[in-house]
Amino acid sequence: MSAWSEVWLFRTIAIPPTDQVLLTSPANDLDKTQLNMVFKWQSVDRAEAYNFQLATDNGFENLVANELSVWSTGINIFDLAEDTQLFWRARAWNEAGNSPWSEIWNFTTGMPSSVPFEINSSTTFVYPNPFAESAFLKFELKEESNVRIKITDVLGNDIKTIANGFMEAGEKNIPINSTSLSSGVYLISIMARDHIEIHRIVVRK
Repeated sequence: MSAWSEVWLFRTIAIPPTDQVLLTSPANDLDKTQLNMVFKWQSVDRAEAYNFQLATDNGFENLVANELSVWSTGINIFDLAEDTQLFWRARAWNEAGNSPWSEIWNFTTGMPSSVPFEINSSTTFVYPNPFAESAFLKFELKEESNVRIKITDVLGNDIKTIANGFMEAGEKNIPINSTSLSSGVYLISIMARDHIEIHRIVVRK
């Protein structure tokens, strides 16, 4: 048996993503939305990250947001202008180039109520934190509202929904179960009307 040859190296050519990004939420032509919004789209093969644009015109000359490197399939945008029509789109990219832009979707923000909706931040916390199996989210609603509570990873990817429905005003103690969670750091979000409260939780098993 002879000795091995010299070792030669080569590198394959990167191929840019070719599929168009498909937007998922918020729905197209949505009216009277919240002023804090979560934008989501489907993943694309060979995508390293995504470019997200939000503008007041469908030509994207007047940009509200232009995020060049979104590392997940979603992004949170806060404090949008009230009663304003906005347009958004996304595309995938990698070191070889960009995918085509998605379709352009639009929505119109609503007007905040005359009395600002409030979740009492000073009394909002998770206990115990860190936790292994279970914990409680404590917060206080100043007014009745539809409330959605969800857990995401630190990149904003949805993990699980804790609650989603109508709640009366007052103090709340919402149980959190870690059965489907691995050890790590997560974000828990309380969303009600145009208000979003986000807190960090740590699971240690």
